[in-house]
Amino acid sequence: MTTLMTRDEVIRCVKQELELTGIADKKHAKPDLSYLMPELRFALVETLLLHTRGNQAHAARMLGISRCTLRKIYNQRHK
Repeated sequence: MTTLMTRDEVIRCVKQELELTGIADKKHAKPDLSYLMPELRFALVETLLLHTRGNQAHAARMLGISRCTLRKIYNQRHK
């Protein structure tokens, strides 16, 4: 069974990424964490597909996106 991350766990992961990039201690640094967005999108889609037992249309409706967009997000990870 898949468990969703809590808000605190997400914050902890982002802070960990900042520490790994060495900019967590710089107050005015502007880190580029844009690479995390595709990972977050994929994790969300993957979790909803598990929840809906692979029903892409249902998962897409839950996200408010089209099934085509859901498939695109999912397939980008598998290229």
